[in-house]
Amino acid sequence: MKYPHRHLPFALPVVLLAWLSTVSLSQAADPPAMGPHGGRLLQAANIGVELKLVDQGDRAHMQAWLYANEQPLPGEAMELHVALERLGGRVDQLTFTPHIQSLRSEQGIAEPHSFEVSVHAKHAGQTYQWRYTSFEGRVLIDPATAQNSGIETALAGPATLRHTLSLSGHVRPRVDGEARVAAHYAGTIQAVLVQPGETVRKGQALARIQSLDSLQSYTLSAPLEGRLVEHQARAGEVVDSGTTLFVIADLARLWAELAILPADLSRLRPGLQVTLRGLNGRRQALGHIQTILPGRQPGGTHHALVELINADSQWHLNEFVDATVELEQQPVAVAVRREALQEFRNASVVFVHFGQAYEARMLELGAQDAQWAEVLSGLEPGTPYVIRNSYLIKADIEKSGAAHDH
Repeated sequence: MKYPHRHLPFALPVVLLAWLSTVSLSQAADPPAMGPHGGRLLQAANIGVELKLVDQGDRAHMQAWLYANEQPLPGEAMELHVALERLGGRVDQLTFTPHIQSLRSEQGIAEPHSFEVSVHAKHAGQTYQWRYTSFEGRVLIDPATAQNSGIETALAGPATLRHTLSLSGHVRPRVDGEARVAAHYAGTIQAVLVQPGETVRKGQALARIQSLDSLQSYTLSAPLEGRLVEHQARAGEVVDSGTTLFVIADLARLWAELAILPADLSRLRPGLQVTLRGLNGRRQALGHIQTILPGRQPGGTHHALVELINADSQWHLNEFVDATVELEQQPVAVAVRREALQEFRNASVVFVHFGQAYEARMLELGAQDAQWAEVLSGLEPGTPYVIRNSYLIKADIEKSGAAHDH
């Protein structure tokens, strides 16, 4: 049969990079025969079937042109069935109906267009069968090479997405955890009984002062247990009534005060869990939003107060903190790790793994968080996929010349 030979768009041979030490997926020495329409030509005796994937809308269909004795046959002249065996065991069965002097599959063909093809045809009482491979976006890697390359896999499955909001702020005393101790009456400080930074107990004497009016002495005492964070008393000094001499703060229980922009205010409420981190990244604590303070001006910055337990005294007043607020948890049926995702042929993909074969799977993604991406379509639960060093597989497929071009 004499047909013009054209490049087969959907069955390119795969040449693998040397660094992976893989084997070629196409063992044929010669390119396949091509038909007049640019499809793969299958021949037996005087019968020919030309198959080609044709993009129509969002999905491709398989189109077939029929020949007998090198002459075109109408689509009604032959009964045709095609099975597409995909990596992982899925088989798509295609049936055909007449379409403009040819046959076209009734079923759309989903990505990836990578499969082993079995063709079964009946014409004039005779049965014809062919089998060929049409791989796309696939490479073979032996287990030892995959391990040495740091390629790791996991199973796609359910996950819980955690939607968060990042805030920042500083550490401050609680309202009920700070006390200012001032002189009751104007007088002379006779004695200072504590040192700066000292931890005092409730009721402990702090200083004695002699009143200028009555010349009687009185004692200033600590109204709560805590640390002296301010100490302004000096023996022999004369102080006016109401002068603050000491500030005591309970450092075991503090507030983290976090700034909230107006646009984020509706997303926050008391009770949400918060992870607090010191700016050096070495300290971390969990807490919950206790209350939200309104801004001083309409449309201004609000503040969330998060209780910070500080029994080990790691946190200090006025230090800056970063915070992550957990807004909600969203269970999803199928998710993949975001580190596994690659951009490939203008789509988000992961590379599935069966035996020694690795193949790109185009995904429709839904919600995402910092770790997970929901999969709406393109990947079945339980499918093994590459989670580490997937970029190596992407690079190998791209450099192998396994282009997606029908």
